[in-house]
Amino acid sequence: MSDVWNPPSVTVAAVIEREGRFLVVEEEYDGARVLNQPAGHLDPGEGLVAACARAVLEAPAHRFVPELLIGIYRWVYPPRGITFLRFTFAGRLEGMDAGRALDKEIIATHWLTRTELVAKT
Repeated sequence: MSDVWNPPSVTVAAVIEREGRFLVVEEEYDGARVLNQPAGHLDPGEGLVAACARAVLEAPAHRFVPELLIGIYRWVYPPRGITFLRFTFAGRLEGMDAGRALDKEIIATHWLTRTELVAKT
């Protein structure tokens, strides 16, 4: 084990519910199609709440106001030895920016029930 400290990369994510369905993004990750929370990386000089709102606007093109921190999660990406800290928020959806293109990594967005999410993961 190395004594060198590599600070974690920080990501933000949103859990967005509407009428019993959750907004998820379909994206390609390591060669496979996966479902994920709307999420993104923290940019230099950016606060966590602002980063989450921006990430949701950029990825699934929805206007989102983070209101509650749900949790902080740690995940290590073994192929590159990168540690991620993810700050996940719940909040209020204020609409969709229909004219905005999705991030290039996003294949599609879906509104799925909890049962559908469990079945697909």
